[in-house]
Amino acid sequence: MLGAGILVPTGAVAAGREKRIYEAVPLKMLGGRRRDIAFGYL
Repeated sequence: MLGAGILVPTGAVAAGREKRIYEAVPLKMLGGRRRDIAFGYL
């Protein structure tokens, strides 16, 4: 039970990170700077 309580948030964080990377690629291809992309997520 405790293991599931740890795995669920870990999976959510990993999925969120993967989604941010997936969204950042087109912005980077269109000339977005790291700073612009980072401020877009705030």
